[in-house]
Amino acid sequence: LVALWKGWVPSTFLNFAFMPMWARIPWVASTSAIWTCILSVMRGGTETVPTGEVIGPAPDHASMELFARSVARAPELDQSRAHLLVTVHGPDQPGIVRATSRAIYDAGGNVSTGKMIKLGGEFAVMMHVDCAPS
Repeated sequence: LVALWKGWVPSTFLNFAFMPMWARIPWVASTSAIWTCILSVMRGGTETVPTGEVIGPAPDHASMELFARSVARAPELDQSRAHLLVTVHGPDQPGIVRATSRAIYDAGGNVSTGKMIKLGGEFAVMMHVDCAPS
């Protein structure tokens, strides 16, 4: 909070005391951009990725409906098979999709549709899987 006052109060004083009317908005925009850069540097980043279990219930019908409406077209559902929504996320590395789809295949499952995304160094995949009921 003190750093905020040290930056914005003098900038505002200079803006209203000395800036011509046409330069006030660019002055505030520049001050804001510089302040954002300062906060970003102060906040920094970390290379460690938090680990732990996913908290929450298993995907249900409502989750599958939301998935179908927002992420992918609705898969054709075979009523004689069980349906799962599989999500995998973690640091991006080669072989994530291959290993996941191989594990699903080895368990007798079938990936009917899926979406993948890479954000920075993180990777996530969401797949609709049908398998034998049991």
